[in-house]
Amino acid sequence: RKTVWDYANPDMAEMRMRSVRRTPQDTVLIAIERQGRIIEVNRAKQIVWEWQHAEGAKRLPYQALRLANGNTLVSLADPGQVVEVTPKGEIARSIGGEQMDIRMGWASGICPLPNGNVLISDYTGRRLLEVSGAGKLVNELRTGHMTVASISLPG
Repeated sequence: RKTVWDYANPDMAEMRMRSVRRTPQDTVLIAIERQGRIIEVNRAKQIVWEWQHAEGAKRLPYQALRLANGNTLVSLADPGQVVEVTPKGEIARSIGGEQMDIRMGWASGICPLPNGNVLISDYTGRRLLEVSGAGKLVNELRTGHMTVASISLPG
């Protein structure tokens, strides 16, 4: 194995970093869980964008994915929530959180589906949820004793 790129940051020490995902812009989105922050890092190892929930480090992010429209999908804990964040850092839409129709303990893995829905792993709720673009529950799979952190489509 050969390392082709690495990034170190003291904020990510002691297991504070969670999921890292590449973007179509050839940057990476890194969830720094204990700071409640998402950073986007370019090949030159510069932070080119960052976002933190208004509640700061209380809201623990697990994963961030860049969408085709330029917004970023972020999964959060306490309570479980998925937010779509604009490049300016504004929340364009929200799934879960304090909404009573979809309650999650810890939204960890997120995966946009080809039909516009979002697949969400509710880690502590031990289930996978398919939620429509309008934020309505479409399908739910209870995983029993098994927890699922990350999810993705092949390719």
